[in-house]
Amino acid sequence: MNFSQRQRDPRRHVVGIGFVILFHAAIVYALLTGLA
Repeated sequence: MNFSQRQRDPRRHVVGIGFVILFHAAIVYALLTGLA
């Protein structure tokens, strides 16, 4: 993996992290509403 190329585009990294957080939040919400 080329880490220098990843550091050159921080916006892509932030978008990736944000997508993962939203994805996990959706799973947790689905589990909570399903169990409630």
